Amino acid sequence: MSTPNRIQLKNVRKTYEDGIGGFTALKSANIQFNSGEFVSIIGKSGSGKSTMLNMISCIDRPSEGELYHNDMALHSMKESALTAWRGKNIGIVFQFFQLIPTLTVLENVMLPMDFCNMIPAKIRKATAVSLLEKVEISECLDKLPSELSGGQQQRAAVARALANDPPFIIADEPTGNLDTENAKSVIALFKEMVKDGKSVIMVTHNPELAECADRIITIQDGIILTDKIKECFE
Repeated sequence: MSTPNRIQLKNVRKTYEDGIGGFTALKSANIQFNSGEFVSIIGKSGSGKSTMLNMISCIDRPSEGELYHNDMALHSMKESALTAWRGKNIGIVFQFFQLIPTLTVLENVMLPMDFCNMIPAKIRKATAVSLLEKVEISECLDKLPSELSGGQQQRAAVARALANDPPFIIADEPTGNLDTENAKSVIALFKEMVKDGKSVIMVTHNPELAECADRIITIQDGIILTDKIKECFE
């Protein structure tokens, strides 16, 4: 089990300026995410789901409020420090995979290791191969992304997200381009990560998919409406 971690948003507000007064995508969010949780964030398009992920992963900064990783004040850190923090603590799985088309699957998985320099160079290849074995596509390691099916590409993206062994996995509509069987397979991978002590935070607009998580957060118009542990309403 990995060391306990938490990310906490305190009165976080995010407003995007649009020339006519701005649009507030997230309104006074107070919420905490802990190690070993499988969390789904659900809401309609434009509800603030992706903005919430951007706050958690520090891809974007809050307009107001505070953001913490354990006792570390992320909202006051310089951009270079945030980039280093993100590389160490956050793995991201995108809806459209975002694999680099000119790199092999193995090279795609090794890329975050090269960028963050956390994994010793002499074991990066072996670590990447091990991750591809974990997601059951090690036979594809020398292939380009274009040679893989959608399900295989998403598995490769999951392996890449795990490259630096981050405590938090952020997944933005990770099954949006997959068929039912491949979607189930990706969800099963997420559940295995949670068993290993990681926190998986998944955005979806699909209520059925959200039910696969242990904790369900509903957002509407930038406001957190509900935050329920699944056992409470089964």
